[in-house]
Amino acid sequence: MCGRFALHSGQERLELVFDAQPLPDELAPEASWNVAPSRWVPVVVSTPPAGVEGPAPRHMRLMQWGLLPHWAKEAKGGRRPINARSETAHEKPMFRSNLARRRCLIPADGWFEWQETGGTKQPHFIHPLDERPLGLAGIWGTWSSTDGDALESFTILTTSAAEHLAGLHERMPVIIPPEDWQAWRDPETAAADVNSLLSAELVHAAATVIDHHPVGTEVNRPQNDHAGLIEPLPTLD
Repeated sequence: MCGRFALHSGQERLELVFDAQPLPDELAPEASWNVAPSRWVPVVVSTPPAGVEGPAPRHMRLMQWGLLPHWAKEAKGGRRPINARSETAHEKPMFRSNLARRRCLIPADGWFEWQETGGTKQPHFIHPLDERPLGLAGIWGTWSSTDGDALESFTILTTSAAEHLAGLHERMPVIIPPEDWQAWRDPETAAADVNSLLSAELVHAAATVIDHHPVGTEVNRPQNDHAGLIEPLPTLD
């Protein structure tokens, strides 16, 4: 699963890596080394704004982590999944239509996983070796209230963990390699091709550039947010 991630790359770097129009300065979130559910983060989409016909450029939108279904009566309370199993998302009413038409990339500099060892849970930071932000596969949706309030939110798709990460947790986020970013975001991509992008074989191949190291337990508290959270624990000589 993915219950916490880091996104400390700035707007300029994200704009360059994802070739996407950035958020307005007043909406740009601060760097975070401990993004927790319910936080507002930038996601990359290729969906035209309402009322605009034709293709739209890739752009970032600020969305809340935790998918709010369109049928919810209110924004607070109720089930808001932060993860969705990629293998069954096409079967679930909560995810099915969004998977078909509203796919996005969630920029991330890495994510955290807790390994159970001897009755305790040791946090690990999982990150790309080249320090280039990852594009995690997500689906998003729009919720509107009877008063006209609107909220955009997303969930991160997961799959079985790659072999070298399976010792930490049996699940991992779906990583979309850069060469497939356009196809993943494009709402016109055929369902068969979407399923191919979600295949464990392809995701595990993308994970070969991923490594991990143990970090301090300070990350356990979402209130803690600084660069030291992703530093490796010192090794004992």
